[in-house]
Amino acid sequence: MAGLGVGVTFRAGLFNIGAQGQAVWGAIGAAYVGFTWHLPPVVHLLVAVAVGLVLGAVWGALAGFLKAK
Repeated sequence: MAGLGVGVTFRAGLFNIGAQGQAVWGAIGAAYVGFTWHLPPVVHLLVAVAVGLVLGAVWGALAGFLKAK
């Protein structure tokens, strides 16, 4: 997903140097959900991936918001 984020920004004519941070925060969020929440297996996987995507997006949005301001 971090690679897709970099590809989208390049296509838009921008430069994303925060892809590594987005991947790290996404991994932290997915690992937290994976190790601490108790859900059925399929739901657990989907929720962990969704949380990872959201945390990575929040980290990238923070930089995007600061650049826009």
